[in-house]
Amino acid sequence: MISSIDKEKIIALKLIDNVLSFYPTKFYQNKLMILELVTSLGIDIKKNKLLFTKYYGEVYAKIRYLMETNTPIISEDGVVNSFLYIS
Repeated sequence: MISSIDKEKIIALKLIDNVLSFYPTKFYQNKLMILELVTSLGIDIKKNKLLFTKYYGEVYAKIRYLMETNTPIISEDGVVNSFLYIS
């Protein structure tokens, strides 16, 4: 017999599967990795939404470059360095 808690877990898992299947897996993982990187550096997500259009590897490499050259990653108004948007 399935308890009501188990039924709720089953329903929740189905909803999660539906959400994950809605997004292409690589795109969703890329977005999550960028989100983790950005939040770890204290970058305001709302002001820098365009970062999510880039690939994680590219964003990571450019941030590492800026750090190694002692170039500011974020301006005083909270916007990331325009170098991150250059192709």
